[in-house]
Amino acid sequence: MENEISPLQKYKRQPKLYIDLPSQGRWNSQDAKSTEVAVYSMTAGDEISLKTPDSLYSGLATVNLIKSCLPEIKDPWLLPSVDVDYILSAIRLASYGDSLGISAPCSSCSEVNEYSLDVQKILDHYTSVKYQDQVRVDDFIFDLRPLYYKEANALQKESFYTQRILIQQVQQMPENDEKQDMLNELYEKLNTMTKETIMTAVYKITTPEGETETQHQFIRNFLENNEGKFFKEIRKVFENNNKLFAVPDFEVECGSCGSNFKITPTMDYASFFAEG
Repeated sequence: MENEISPLQKYKRQPKLYIDLPSQGRWNSQDAKSTEVAVYSMTAGDEISLKTPDSLYSGLATVNLIKSCLPEIKDPWLLPSVDVDYILSAIRLASYGDSLGISAPCSSCSEVNEYSLDVQKILDHYTSVKYQDQVRVDDFIFDLRPLYYKEANALQKESFYTQRILIQQVQQMPENDEKQDMLNELYEKLNTMTKETIMTAVYKITTPEGETETQHQFIRNFLENNEGKFFKEIRKVFENNNKLFAVPDFEVECGSCGSNFKITPTMDYASFFAEG
């Protein structure tokens, strides 16, 4: 009779590190711990899924990767977007160590050099910045939240699709009124997407009298039909938050001419999750 318990079970994956999410559990629409979330290294199946184009484009690869490596997070679609790149960096660190290899051309002499970047610096960056979650304009207070990963992914896909049409189809058309009409339509669509995204980030408005509104349709109506200064100030803070939570630059030195310049690692799965 075969053993019911395999001796291999004692060698199952163990957490490689524990992290505090940049959001500290705020804005979470799920029961997720805000401190000491365990991070496991990737499995062979995780590595294979990161090479599947359809699942990468849909965001499913990211969701499944987070479920596998941070099992305490039950629904990664509902993670605040400020946590996602931090989590992916932690998974990279847990799976392959602190060194991230990158090739980059020198900004002065164009010579391509190999650099080894410190992944821990990316994690440190996300824990050092603070998300501005309130905007005050004329005694109105606007409470902001980061987009959830599901919202951010949907926006990214729609934006990618629109820009692909713009580049591959419209710009190849001969110069005429039809081309200009299509260009205007696509640019208007991109502008509308940006506006809708920023409005989605506003989850509460407090009036000068202390009354509050949290229903999105009323918030959207207020921002669309009121003085432009409200939306303008919110947009300014929204865009600044995006800059704060972007992947940080690394200063490097060219091995050929000695020039110093900055490079920014991307969360491109083919390179960011390549070993070494």
